Amino acid sequence: MKIRTTLLVILLGLAMVFPAAVCAQEEEESVPVAKDTPYFSGMPNYQITDAYDKAFDDYRFYDGKDCITVEGRKSHRAYTFGGDGESASELQIARNYVNAIKEMGGTVIFDGICENADCAENCGSRMVVSKIVKGGQ
Repeated sequence: MKIRTTLLVILLGLAMVFPAAVCAQEEEESVPVAKDTPYFSGMPNYQITDAYDKAFDDYRFYDGKDCITVEGRKSHRAYTFGGDGESASELQIARNYVNAIKEMGGTVIFDGICENADCAENCGSRMVVSKIVKGGQ
């Protein structure tokens, strides 16, 4: 059985991480950087400010105890709040991802703030790490 892995990197609290991208996006409001992935979509009033897709790459995840490296197709989307009203909290965004993962039949491996795991990428931020198997992949 051939196993295909797709990595989707989700970073929360990006308004603080990408202030320069917000300024660039304001100049090009009507032209999105990229589309949502087929697996997840952005929340209302959030725009994609950074995105890329790679046919093959790796990523170091924190599973709550150790770091694991996964290889495969990698999709990255960074969203920034750009609408009227109040932006969502990191916890609200994380819960939306957890609910979407569970609706797809996935399992949440870690949901929280990664601390003191130098081997994981983006440690220090809230993260949701999950596994979703569809059609044996």
